[in-house]
This record gives sequence, C-alpha cells and structure tokens, in this order.
Amino acid sequence: MGSNDKGKAVAMLIELFKRKLGEIMTIGLGDSLNDLPLLSAVDIPILVQKPEGQWEEMDLPMLQRVEGIGPVGWRWAIEELIGQT
Repeated sequence: MGSNDKGKAVAMLIELFKRKLGEIMTIGLGDSLNDLPLLSAVDIPILVQKPEGQWEEMDLPMLQRVEGIGPVGWRWAIEELIGQT
C-alpha cells in the first residue's frame, strides 16, 4: 500500500476523535511486527500471543504483553482495562 501503514491510519483517526471529543485515551492491540506502527501511535499498546503461543519480539516503551492467542488475548486485555476503570 505504498508509504501507508496502520500507524498512519490510527494517527489520523486519533486526530479526528480528538477534534470531536477533546483529549482521549487510545488503546492498540496487535500480535505481529506489522502492528508496530499502530502500537507506537497509541497510549496503551498491547501485544497478544501469536498462534504458536509466543509474542513477537518488539522493543516498545509501555508495551503490555498479555496471554492469549488472537481474539482470546484481545478479549482478556479489554476486560482487564474495563475492570481498571
């Protein structure tokens, strides 16, 4: 897709939401290196396990690694975040 990536798309969405709502807290979930730009663009980056049960190697400040593969990990992460509010 040329010079586009998930991080650029998320940054555009964040800006649109901020214009409408003011300051917001953003969360991103991913499981592979192609999610790194997305995870870099959000306030709370969360990495779930890959189908083999491992986490992708990433060095990103504030990155949270959660157990659970794919949707199971995403669900667990969101339930934990909702429970913290």
